[in-house]
Amino acid sequence: MQNNDFKRKTDLKERAYIYALNIIQFIDGLSKNDFSIQVISKQLLRRALPVSGQILLRHRQEAQKEILPIFSIMR
Repeated sequence: MQNNDFKRKTDLKERAYIYALNIIQFIDGLSKNDFSIQVISKQLLRRALPVSGQILLRHRQEAQKEILPIFSIMR
């Protein structure tokens, strides 16, 4: 069960990273001349990237929770 849970967390982390990269690539491919496209692309970037950032931050916090008891035992 623990191995399956780790695999699921790793898969989610990888998909969040790929999602962020895909959003950035999509925005790079849009026209830079049209003002409305610039506004919409900025909004998309502002809304899409924090989602993957929050997922990555959550995984980092969970990893720290798992490591801290180990350090307290080592003292």
